[in-house]
Amino acid sequence: YENAIELNPAFAAGHYNLSIVLMQNGRADGALAHLQRAIEINPGFGDAHRNLGALLQDKGRQDEAAVHYQTAIEINGDDVQALNNLAFLLAAADKASLRDGKKALRLAGQASKLTGGSNPFILGAQAAAHAEVGDFSEAVGTLERAIPLAESQGRADLAALLYLVSGVLFIL
Repeated sequence: YENAIELNPAFAAGHYNLSIVLMQNGRADGALAHLQRAIEINPGFGDAHRNLGALLQDKGRQDEAAVHYQTAIEINGDDVQALNNLAFLLAAADKASLRDGKKALRLAGQASKLTGGSNPFILGAQAAAHAEVGDFSEAVGTLERAIPLAESQGRADLAALLYLVSGVLFIL
């Protein structure tokens, strides 16, 4: 991808693809720069906005992450990853001013509908959104659906985390 970018610095897909390789190799700062360049070249590059949102969220820059997730959703309303990531961020953001449980519920519900309710990550975001709006029984019920899904998909680590969270919510 570096050769393609060298030949054509305005090749947005080249910058995007290189960012993926850089992320896979633990070079987040380089990936961030290439995602920003891809978006500068093509502001309508939804996948680049979504991935930039994820990188920014990993760096604790939640406000910026939310903007890029929202842009990705505006570009492609069926972007399940962007819907889920923004839903979880709005349900569990460090900053109370960024939290919006009702919007998180709507986004997670849309993502769940698009995946037929079979994605335990999305159900986890949906549970977080229910908890954010104070509906703890629905949050626990959603986690109880997510846990066996995670187990059946070979994600014992996720199932254990969801089980732990459901125990905490059950106490509340």
